[in-house]
Order: sequence, then structure tokens, then C-alpha cells
Amino acid sequence: MAEEVIRNLVASVVKSLVDFTMKEVNYIRKCPENVAKLKDELQNLKDMREKRNHELPMFSDELIQGMKEVRVLDMSWCENQPLPQSFKFLIKLRTLNLQGNKSLHDISILAEMQVLEILILDYTGIKEIPQEIGQLVNLRRLSAIHCENLYHVAPGVISKLWRLEDLLIGFKWVPEGIYERIVEIMKLSKLTYLALHVPRFDVIPEGFNPRKLKGFFIQIGGSLEYFYHAANLKRGHLVIETHNVEIPFLKWLKQLTEASHRTDLNSIKKLEEYPTPANLDIRLCSSLEEVIWDGDEETSKSETEHSENIVFRSLAKINLFVSGRLERFYSGHSTIKYPSLVDVHIYVCPSMKMWGPGIHETPKLKFVASKFPNDDAVRNVQLDGPDATINDAVNKIYEEERRFTDESGHFDKYV
Repeated sequence: MAEEVIRNLVASVVKSLVDFTMKEVNYIRKCPENVAKLKDELQNLKDMREKRNHELPMFSDELIQGMKEVRVLDMSWCENQPLPQSFKFLIKLRTLNLQGNKSLHDISILAEMQVLEILILDYTGIKEIPQEIGQLVNLRRLSAIHCENLYHVAPGVISKLWRLEDLLIGFKWVPEGIYERIVEIMKLSKLTYLALHVPRFDVIPEGFNPRKLKGFFIQIGGSLEYFYHAANLKRGHLVIETHNVEIPFLKWLKQLTEASHRTDLNSIKKLEEYPTPANLDIRLCSSLEEVIWDGDEETSKSETEHSENIVFRSLAKINLFVSGRLERFYSGHSTIKYPSLVDVHIYVCPSMKMWGPGIHETPKLKFVASKFPNDDAVRNVQLDGPDATINDAVNKIYEEERRFTDESGHFDKYV
């Protein structure tokens, strides 16, 4: 009975897809063992999308040969589905989703699918992107993120994929050749969206400029990948997760930072001469004492001298989150202007007594929001009156947090 129901369902679907439009097909919940009987019904099926792929049986050569006309194939999260040799016969595929297939290690067989436009390899067990993939010259989107076994990307492959519009790739575990692969990425004239994870600063070529892109997500350092879904690549987002940020890096990647709508800094110890984006997010930087360092204290201007004027023109939002040794945002004694700053959030920064020495002008800032350890309540400290400053608000937060942590006993954990 179940076999007859499945046969009738497939026949009905095939009939409804005569015009080859892409429709959602809820195909095969429990495949019978005798899949050969389904071969004729599957011959002209154009689009097979699975909702619960982990229930699929093993893809046999016989079943694959009955799917030669398939255009879209979703095999995501088929965790134990190795690709049979007959997979190369699916030469009409335009979209292939292999996400989550940990048993997938070698993808050279995909080179036969030369009309393929979308290839998703996220969370798979692939070890390399081989030379053969360079034959997929019609690819418009390639996604290979969270691939923890990926150790090699063959030279020249990326540059051969000249039609790429969306590229999401993690180089975190690739030991060599990253610099050269990014040079190839920079030459992709049709690239529109980019998600990229690299292990350190020096693998990014000088002059790397993402301004021409409509959106990007670039992560430098860190063992975890914080990639957003491609739909969230509408703006520029930079994540830096490392202990050291050196001046040469800041000079080389100044364009990258300025092009970023949001920048997250995680686990940073010290920053020098940092070019600010629109949104600045500082998280879990246990050794950071100031966000922007303006030289040694001995050579800084005295508190009564404010001859230098610095303008952070684009900086609109600042989040400072769980940084136990953070004492100030800016260490110098200059006059600092923040003409666009409207949001400041300080969450669990118990050592921060002031925003910084010098004069800090924040004409649009109405309040500073704060949270204390193990307390979900958000406290807004108003900047009341014409003479109120961000230093007043930060100092008030410090005093309130000191009283709160003294009473609750949570302070030492975050210092």
C-alpha cells in the first residue's frame, strides 16, 4: 500500500511539473527498498527538495541514474551519505546543497556538473577544494564555511570561477596559500557578497578593499566562525578576535575598517590608532585597558592641555561587553568629537571609571545604557543638563556597579 501511494504521489508531481517550474516537492518520506520501480517516475523530475533529509536511505547508483533530469537537489544534513560514482551523471544540476554531510570528503566528482550555479558545502567533511572544481565556470554562489577538515584550496581554482557573485569560505584551518587565494578573490570582477574567515592579519593583502561589494562578513582570528547567513550580508561586518592588533595591520586594512558598518573586537589586549566604523562592538577583552590608545601616559598631554581635536565622524554606536580591566575608551587628553554617536552600552565593565581624560563632545547622545553582573536589568543613565558629559554618566555607572557588586559578591569574577 505504501509503495502504491508513493508511486501515485510521484506520478502526480511529475505531471504537475510539465512546464518545468520550480515547485516545492515533499518527496519520499520513507523510501521502499525496491527503488527500481520508481525509476520511470523520477526520470523527468526537475526539482527534488527534502524537508527531512536525515530520513533518506542511501543514494544508490540505480536511484541516481533515475534522476538525470533533476535541476535542484537538496542533500543537506544527510550525515552518512557518501556520493556514489553515478553522481557525475547529474549533469543538469543547477543547485546542489550538501550542507552538513560529514561523510563527504572528496568533491572532485562534482566537476562533471558544468552548468551548476549554486554549490553549498557548509559543515561538510571536505578536505580540499581541488583543481577539478575550477571546471564549474558557471558557479554564481560557492559556500564552504564551518568545514573543519578543509586544509587546502588548489591554486587557480577561485580565479577560474569568474562568474562568482557570492563567495563564503573559511580559511581558518588552511596552513598555507591563503594570501594567494585572497589575491584571486580580489580579481573576481562579478563578486557582490563575500564571507571570509582567516586565521591572522598578515594573510590579507595590502590594498584589499571591499568597498565595491554590496555586503561582506570578514573574520580575522578565532577558533569559532561567526558567519552570518548570506541573506545577512547586506552590509559590511568585521570581526577581529585576537590578542594583538599591530599598527602595520591597521594601516594596511584601514579601508576594510572604514568600509565596515559594524566591527566586533573580541579578546583584544591593546589597540593603537584605531580607525572607527559606524558601529563598534568590544566583547570579552579581558586584558584591554583602553579601546583607543594614544601613546604612553608619560608622553601624553597634561589634563589641562587639549590643543588637538579628533573627530570620530561616523561612529554611531558603541557596545562594551564583559571586559573586566577596561578603564576608559580613549586614553589621550585631546578634545574628541562624536557628532554621530547616539548609542552607548556598557555591560559588566567594572573597572571603567571614566570615558577618558580630555574633552568628549557627544551632542546627540542622550543616555548611556548599562548592565551589571548576573542582572538582566538595563539601566539608562541620562546626560541631563547642558553641562552633563559622557564622563559623568560613566562615572555614575561605575559607582552604581561598585555598590551592586560589593553587595552581591560578583565583582572579583569579572576583574
